Amino acid sequence: MRRALARLAALSVALVPILGASGCGVLSRTSYWDDLKNKERTDSEEGEAHAVHFIGVRVSDEVAQFQVGVKLLHVFGSSPAARAGLEAGDELRSITPPRATGADKPAKVPVRSAEDVRKALAALSTAARETVEVVYVRGGKEHTTNVDLVHLPAYVEERRKRMFAEAAYGGSAFPFFYAHSTRRLTPSWIRTYFGIAVEDPVLVYEDFELFPIFGRISVMRRETADLYGGSRHTIVMWPFRITTANDDRTADLHDLIPARPEHTVDL
Repeated sequence: MRRALARLAALSVALVPILGASGCGVLSRTSYWDDLKNKERTDSEEGEAHAVHFIGVRVSDEVAQFQVGVKLLHVFGSSPAARAGLEAGDELRSITPPRATGADKPAKVPVRSAEDVRKALAALSTAARETVEVVYVRGGKEHTTNVDLVHLPAYVEERRKRMFAEAAYGGSAFPFFYAHSTRRLTPSWIRTYFGIAVEDPVLVYEDFELFPIFGRISVMRRETADLYGGSRHTIVMWPFRITTANDDRTADLHDLIPARPEHTVDL
């Protein structure tokens, strides 16, 4: 067995100059996972209006006859609402805009529907960050807290960074023969950051290499990624390389995560 491995290693070493001479330097590259993780992004890439403030909650778009507030169905992880201590089940009653310099404290804006919340957020300035005072009810008692709002693309970028940092890694390898790695989003992570219940982890990245030699040089490599922010499907079989890639920007992970429930809206 050791002799066979030694021969395989020697063959791998011998292949390096051959690969380079035949123009296969493209095989020596970082993974698409790392490419996306390290990519510099701008708000405009998300396709969202820059001035849209995001509080980080999901609510119903329906209004009951005697409804006096807006019940929070979900509070997104690491969102302004979550950082302010709001929880699912709380009921928003009012939003007070920030006080302008030298002006009196503005009046509270009562909210009893998703549309009321949307209008209150739309009426704010276009500053990157705004702090509003929110009155909510929890357990029959009224509370007040300050929420530091951000623009929606800023939150999307924060969620994206957390996805790359927290996606569960899995993999196996046999030296000089193959390497296989995956990245999956756990059900609890998806529930926290997308407000969607799924039973199984969602595979968002897979990389399989046959005869990996040094670093990212391989005789054959198959790499697939369907992620928020883009996708790339690569098949490499020395000396040929086929790659498909796109920069599709969608509000979810390309249908990998189900859409939010009907009659709900994220604000």
